[in-house]
Amino acid sequence: MVWMMDFFLNRIIPRIPYLEDLYYYLTKGQLHVISDVEVLGRLSFCGFEIVDFTNIDGLTYFVAIKVKEPVTQVNPTYYPLIKLNRVGQHGEIIGIYKLRTLHPYSEFLQDYVIRRNGYNDKGKPAYDFRVTRWGKMLRRVWIDELPSYSMC
Repeated sequence: MVWMMDFFLNRIIPRIPYLEDLYYYLTKGQLHVISDVEVLGRLSFCGFEIVDFTNIDGLTYFVAIKVKEPVTQVNPTYYPLIKLNRVGQHGEIIGIYKLRTLHPYSEFLQDYVIRRNGYNDKGKPAYDFRVTRWGKMLRRVWIDELPSYSMC
């Protein structure tokens, strides 16, 4: 029960719009926890190429090389519910609401995951460590994307 409460307070609340400001005001960000995947994604976002990483005795070690300037045209979000544009019927752009199934900043790690593990038989990245625990369940029952029924 304590673990769930800590997870909710320090992992979920900081990622909810309007509550994040209150959270950082009260805690000054000292208790905010980020995952290994988010750390690697932030490195990629800042222009580093991840060469390799491993966990040893609960610590994460990584090798990264600075290869480009930080990404500036994309403003990453890390909220639990995000709205994305997709191509719908007849090529129309539609908006969908998506429950976040990947760790924040995971979109910047896609090339690394594919380079490391390749694709599975369904055409998706194999052994994708970016997917959260609840994300695996949401993807299995196909409820991670819902149409918004509004034109973008």
